[in-house]
Amino acid sequence: MLIDYLPEFMQDMKEIKVLLSAEDTDVEVLKIDIEDIFKDQYFLEATETGLKHYEDMLNIVPKLTDTFETRRFRLLSKFSESLPYTEITVKKQLETLCGKDEFSFKVVFDSYRVIVRVALTSKAMFDEVKMLLERVLPANLILDLDLMYNQHLTLEKLTHMDMEKYRHIDLKDEVV
Repeated sequence: MLIDYLPEFMQDMKEIKVLLSAEDTDVEVLKIDIEDIFKDQYFLEATETGLKHYEDMLNIVPKLTDTFETRRFRLLSKFSESLPYTEITVKKQLETLCGKDEFSFKVVFDSYRVIVRVALTSKAMFDEVKMLLERVLPANLILDLDLMYNQHLTLEKLTHMDMEKYRHIDLKDEVV
């Protein structure tokens, strides 16, 4: 509060209390705006205004259904690109986007294929991963991209009673 910055003899004056209490709300709004400016310097913490700024800078048009997390993910995928695209750099980009152990990456050299499986926890980011890989992989490679569906090892710890809450497709396609 602003009144705390005054000498004690002035803090008891009625006029000063009223005046500074009215200004306290303005100062609080100003503090929030300053914090937002600092957050907007880093797109991983950016507010709506900061995300819009970065998207305009990179010519990205967000979808109406995009969450802040999805928009940050899209920005992260753009900023994490670096040439040349080696197998190691592509894996690092995927690790940055999806998280460690949240994807599998395999190159089949004799058939010119790249097989990528993305964990169900990154399902919402699937389109962004696809766009990234289509941008960075050489044109002569075939991209085989899909989700890592739940397997028996994942589901074996569930009892039949636990599984009856789900439909078959949910057991396969959703994180349980």
